[in-house]
Amino acid sequence: MIYVLRSELGKMSSIASTYWSAFAAVLVSVAIGVMVAAGMMAEWASASLAERAQAESAFAPVSYSMFGVGFGLFAVLVFSAQNITSEYGTGQIRSTLAAVPNRTMLLTSKALTVFLAGIVIGLVMNVASFVAGQFILSIHDLDTTITAPGVLVGIVRGAVAVGLAGVAALAVGSLVRNTPAAIMIVFAVFYLPMFLAPMVPARVADNLDYLPSMLAVGAAAPQSEVGPETVVAPLPSLGLMVAWAVVPLAIAVVVNERRDA
Repeated sequence: MIYVLRSELGKMSSIASTYWSAFAAVLVSVAIGVMVAAGMMAEWASASLAERAQAESAFAPVSYSMFGVGFGLFAVLVFSAQNITSEYGTGQIRSTLAAVPNRTMLLTSKALTVFLAGIVIGLVMNVASFVAGQFILSIHDLDTTITAPGVLVGIVRGAVAVGLAGVAALAVGSLVRNTPAAIMIVFAVFYLPMFLAPMVPARVADNLDYLPSMLAVGAAAPQSEVGPETVVAPLPSLGLMVAWAVVPLAIAVVVNERRDA
């Protein structure tokens, strides 16, 4: 198992798209997080003292700065799906299966590789988004620090959620074996409901926080930012992300054992 894992890590680190995907994920996360924080500061500047006092009591500085992570996550999902679909597209999967006939071991190794890479990318995304967001929020002294209670733990928890999302995308790629199809399915599951929210009943739109892209952001929030309006708390968010990763991966393992290369 360890040799297969080393091989998969070697293949991943030798592909330029791995680094471009990581760069894109961080760039999008930071850019959107900064725009959200800047928009909040613009509203704050024009707000009355009473409006500021009311908003400050429920202000969530970490969540505001992490908002872009849910969108930067898409680059991680694409990279994760391509980790296996590219091998089917080029026919390299035959050589891989010749070297590792045990398909369950192979898929598990790929899942671990994607999971570890996702955690590393997720940490960079979260830390960069946090630092940039807090810099903007500090304009009106609404920022917090990474040493504040629960902040660092939340950042790590959010990084694990990013890794789990990558495993889910890998499982989809393993099932469909086609890059465009895998990307379309992942987009449809992770993001499409958000765009359709204005066209669906309110009770459906209220459950968007259960989407994996939203759970990845929710998992990174410190416990201090959990309020009455919070739909899914940080720890349950991480637990649901485990389900989003494990269920499709288990299905992919069973299906791959019964299919030809």
